[in-house]
Amino acid sequence: MSRPEVVEETEHFLAPYATLLEPNPRSMKRLVNAFGLQHAVNLLSGVDVPLEALARWTILEQRWPRLAELLAVDPSLVDAFADENAPDDPRIAEVLGPLFTSAAVRRVMSADDEGATLGSDVIRRLVGEGLAGGAEGSSFTEPA
Repeated sequence: MSRPEVVEETEHFLAPYATLLEPNPRSMKRLVNAFGLQHAVNLLSGVDVPLEALARWTILEQRWPRLAELLAVDPSLVDAFADENAPDDPRIAEVLGPLFTSAAVRRVMSADDEGATLGSDVIRRLVGEGLAGGAEGSSFTEPA
């Protein structure tokens, strides 16, 4: 995956997603590296998701890691973005509430020309069924 031609092909594939990144010179390089790693892990694990959705998830993880953690624990919360309302949970609203109405977050999660979105089913496949539904040690797990 680190051969120059593979990196070049990955950069070409990810170029349309540059507008979804933070405006700094290293963000695309970080995306290429993180995407390549996640793609390799998915291939080895047999996880089948559209590459477009994987690109969007990788961007979400890089830009808003706490939101990605929350969605990994409970992928159904992705539906709250359709309503533009933070979930009715004070732990979430206090820290991440503004992200549910953020245009930048919504652009990352919305469909592209290929129709790839970050729906709950895609997130479940990306994070694995073991994490979705309750990650131990997560700051978003239910209290005992």
